[in-house]
Amino acid sequence: MTELQLENLSCQYQNFYAVKGVNLHIKGSGVYGILGANGCGKSTLLRAICGLQPFTGTCLVNGKSISQLSSKKKGQTIAYLGQNTTANLHLHSIEVVAMGFYPFLA
Repeated sequence: MTELQLENLSCQYQNFYAVKGVNLHIKGSGVYGILGANGCGKSTLLRAICGLQPFTGTCLVNGKSISQLSSKKKGQTIAYLGQNTTANLHLHSIEVVAMGFYPFLA
C-alpha cells in the first residue's frame, strides 16, 4: 500500500509562488486527479512530488522523504510522464507503458 503525505509544500520561481502551502494525505490505492485552471501549479506540484522540482515543506512517500529515496526506489513507487519533452521518440502507447516497468528489471 502506498502512502503520500504533503505538509506545507511550496514551490517558488524567483519571487512568485507557483504552489503554496499544500497539505495532502493519501493512503491506499486509487485514482486521484488534480484539477485547476491553466497555470495554477498542477504540473509544478506533480514535479515536486516526484523530486524533480525544488520545494520547501515536507513530501513523504511511504513515510520517507522523497529526497531520501534512491532513483530506483522513486522509479518503483512513482510514475510521471510530463506534458512537454524534448525527446523525439516515436513510441507506441504500449511501449511508453512498458517503460514504467524498467525500475523493476534493473
